Amino acid sequence: MDNILFMESQILLALCFEIRIMTSIDYLNEGLTQLKMGHQVDLFSRYMLELCLIDYEFCLLKPSILSWGVILVATNRLGLFTSESHIRKICGVSVKELSPVVKMTEAVFYRRQDIQYRDINRKYSYSLGDMLM
Repeated sequence: MDNILFMESQILLALCFEIRIMTSIDYLNEGLTQLKMGHQVDLFSRYMLELCLIDYEFCLLKPSILSWGVILVATNRLGLFTSESHIRKICGVSVKELSPVVKMTEAVFYRRQDIQYRDINRKYSYSLGDMLM
């Protein structure tokens, strides 16, 4: 058995194959690339994702679900709406299924002035400006 595992690992190394776990930022990047909503949605989504990941509740969610919930909140906040069928086609989840995550994310947005979010707010304050007020 050890010989087989060693041989498999050597093959994977020779192919430069990397085994990697997708994180919420990976799913966010993928979703933003597919939606092509623009720079503001990109920045605002990253901001919201960082705010969410401070909260332990969000760490229990699937990274893909969290990322799509964040993207929905960002697009709604910026007044850019995507159709439910488009969301379902891209991420395979309905807006109704994302609804609890969207509500949690909105709650974090309203608490963004709390002290625990200070550094994240400072990081994005220049690039997002008025959207954070």
